[in-house]
Amino acid sequence: MLAHDIRYALRSLSKNRSFTAIAVITLALGIGANTAIFSVVYGILLRPLPFHDPARLVRVWETDAHNNSFREAASGPDFFDFQSQSRSFEGLAGWAGAQLNLTDATRPPQRIGVAGVTHNFFALLGVAPQRGRAFTETEDRFQGRRAVILSDGLWQNRYNRDPRVLDTEVVIDGNPHLVVGVMPQSFDYPGQPDVWLTMSNVLGGFREIRGMHNVRVIGRLAPSVSIEEAQAEMTGIAARLEKKYPRDNRGRGVSIEPLHEAMVGNSRRALLVLLAAVVIVLLIACTNVAGLLLSRATARSREMAIRTSLGATKSRLVRQLLTESVLLGAAGGLAGLAFAFWGVDLLVALAPGNLVRTDAISIDLPVLAFTAAVSIIAGLLFGLAPAIGASRTPLTETLKAGSRQSSTRVRGDARALLVVSEIALAVVLVVSAGLLIRSFWKLLQVDTGFRAGNVLVLDVKLPEAKYPVPSRAVYPRWPEAVRFIDETLESVRRVPGVRSAAIALNHPLRAGWTSQMAIVGRPETEGPADEVRLRPVSPGYFQTAGIPLKKGRDIDARDRFETPPVVLVNEAFARKYFPNEEPLGRSVRFWGTERQIVGLAGDVRFTGLNRPAEPAVYPSILQIPMSDLTVVVHTAVQPMSVVPAVRDAVWSVDRELAIFNVSTLEELRDESMGTPRFQVILLAMFGAMALVLAAVGVYGVISYRVSQRTKEIGVRLALGARHEQIVRMIVGEGSLLALAGVAVGVACGVLVTHYLSALLFGVGSRDLLTFVAVSALLGFVAVMASYIPARRTLRADPMTALRYE
Repeated sequence: MLAHDIRYALRSLSKNRSFTAIAVITLALGIGANTAIFSVVYGILLRPLPFHDPARLVRVWETDAHNNSFREAASGPDFFDFQSQSRSFEGLAGWAGAQLNLTDATRPPQRIGVAGVTHNFFALLGVAPQRGRAFTETEDRFQGRRAVILSDGLWQNRYNRDPRVLDTEVVIDGNPHLVVGVMPQSFDYPGQPDVWLTMSNVLGGFREIRGMHNVRVIGRLAPSVSIEEAQAEMTGIAARLEKKYPRDNRGRGVSIEPLHEAMVGNSRRALLVLLAAVVIVLLIACTNVAGLLLSRATARSREMAIRTSLGATKSRLVRQLLTESVLLGAAGGLAGLAFAFWGVDLLVALAPGNLVRTDAISIDLPVLAFTAAVSIIAGLLFGLAPAIGASRTPLTETLKAGSRQSSTRVRGDARALLVVSEIALAVVLVVSAGLLIRSFWKLLQVDTGFRAGNVLVLDVKLPEAKYPVPSRAVYPRWPEAVRFIDETLESVRRVPGVRSAAIALNHPLRAGWTSQMAIVGRPETEGPADEVRLRPVSPGYFQTAGIPLKKGRDIDARDRFETPPVVLVNEAFARKYFPNEEPLGRSVRFWGTERQIVGLAGDVRFTGLNRPAEPAVYPSILQIPMSDLTVVVHTAVQPMSVVPAVRDAVWSVDRELAIFNVSTLEELRDESMGTPRFQVILLAMFGAMALVLAAVGVYGVISYRVSQRTKEIGVRLALGARHEQIVRMIVGEGSLLALAGVAVGVACGVLVTHYLSALLFGVGSRDLLTFVAVSALLGFVAVMASYIPARRTLRADPMTALRYE
């Protein structure tokens, strides 16, 4: 029986190819968009992590009530206390990130991403090296034997998968490391490193400082232990540590969340918004196809009546019509799948760099199952109401010649209701897109606080073996690092096309790190000191980066170890700590040294253009030398054109240094807006699709109503009605549908757009201008869609209209 229904449905659909093509294309747009977005949502949000029993893996964060921070790394001593005192975990592991230099005799120096992990890190995740072994406990001790595990990518690209690399030595930051393993190609946690070292060798003595929070902690819950139970235990441990170490741990707590949630972070809300958007597009597409089926049901009413008279039951007719609609849905799904393959490539290309797990995005079996389910559900969704309506066609009235009016009016009313629904859905989607567009526009207008044009930045790292870090007893006396800074600045400034150059710990768009600080002359408070952004810079930094100097003087070449320590502060610092005082001449204390404030710099949004500037201090990098350095160059020509010459200038000072992260501030600024741009582009595309589909729906229902009122229009014209009056009547009918749809859509939009609040900048989720503009746009589109079929009445001949039917 089902095979007979399918054969009949195929014959029926093939006879009306234009209807079938329009329905399949409409569904393909909706289903294809849903498949593409779902592949992203599944890959990032739903696909299990590639670790053993990932549901029991958690991130363990420290919180800091004093500085209003809720997701911080732990200090080394805190981490070891967590390990020894907790009983809720099978194990706790830690890691710290770094950027180091990889050198050997036969290959050029290479900058590599490093994850310094505890020896139990891989066992805790349930992942073993594909070759060799993991770290031993002995290797994880401070100043223990230096060992390294390579990533599959580095093994491939640098060593051509040579198995003999195992048990050989490679030089990392000037120190020999024994290669003990190679990780599988599928493993790149955390942060896609090139190599893994032991945490002790990456952090060195800093792992013993309780006030320095540089250890990221993951844990595996013990069997039958919930996150809530582990949270309660860790809260108790944090309270004991706070009591025992009040200076460093006052106000510090612990927060636990699933590892998957920690990795996804803020991407979840944005992806769910996009998924909701494509569901709305699919609903609008289904509404349009339902309208087409209602029109087709009118044309087939006589067929249904004849089949009923020959003994077909209502359930039999409904089943036959649903078979046709499900076949349409399946055809739309197949066509949409082809569209989705292209869409996934587009989504990955548009995805911002900070979107995690993009390597897990693909159209695989779960996504194909989703597409099949959506296709079938869509077929039932748009086919059920028309099928039931067609099965209830009055037999006697339908078989009478010329008696279609009552049934067609009912179907016309049903189509009008569908159009109101799709206009309402379109309003919700286009309002959401409009809010994000306005938010993105506001973001583009933000004053970054620096000059982005013609500024080149590149990073270098001074290897410890060649530039030995001084002990805490003599730091900041570090002549090797200071000599490199001086010579590099002199060399780079001589490059043709370079206007000015500077060296800093970070460029203006890198958040950097914070340090505890106190205002000299004010009573100290209990517990940890306030933390501010610490940004050591060389002379000429503010001029090179285009950061305005508001007051006082700049850092100059005389601000060295031998001279009194000085800092500049930014306006955010002055507003917070000296709201009614002059900051120049006052002093701050950090790292055990008092430093006089000699200048006031403009604010820079280090942590993102959508976040306010944070208090920052700018000490002289000649007084606080660093090994991680960023060379900032202001050029008179296109910045990338001087990269070879600037690279040679750095290498003229030290040929063994790897130079990396070469970019311009313009590129970095654009990258910082990658996530909102991604959201705006996609939501605008979906909004445009919804707008077009809504216009097609209005056009279809008005055209249908005009065709059903041809005789009435002929009578009106014969009695002297002007064409303009007929046009106003028809356009007015479309306008009423649009008004009803817009009203419902605005009401729904007010209820649902608050979910967008976390994604918006500088605009509220109920922004009046956006709602009014979108309502006007939808209204205009609906009026134009009504006007096109109404214009046809201008060419109508009254006698021809009167002979209709």
